Amino acid sequence: MSSETRMQNIIKSGKNKKKKMGIEDFINMDCRLPENMAKLKRAVNKTKWFERFDFEEITPSTIEEGYLKVEKKYGARVAYIHKVSELSWGIMIKDAEHKWVETVYCNTLFEGMCKVILVLYGYLIKGMKFKTDEKFGGK
Repeated sequence: MSSETRMQNIIKSGKNKKKKMGIEDFINMDCRLPENMAKLKRAVNKTKWFERFDFEEITPSTIEEGYLKVEKKYGARVAYIHKVSELSWGIMIKDAEHKWVETVYCNTLFEGMCKVILVLYGYLIKGMKFKTDEKFGGK
């Protein structure tokens, strides 16, 4: 089968449609690639807490400012940050009753806090429950 025929079959079957990424896709994304970090920032920019900012304004300072407001209003927070390896961090998130919500893994703390914002948005605003990863000690 030629590559052109294969492409036509893909188009006919609808497999060429891009799947819309969800919050869990973003928090599990490897952001060492600049294009993935840009996607993560765009996702943060779509939350109600950051939609008033331009994409370029999603910086460590705006993330910190926004996170502190969310923490104050809802009580959910980062429980701790720990070094997982030489190149990565783990950030545990708990709700206002100190129940574990999710742990995100990241290569930079900025990336991690962007992921924290998405988890908090999903949990607090959308009512999401996150899948646990028992490999990393989730319960």
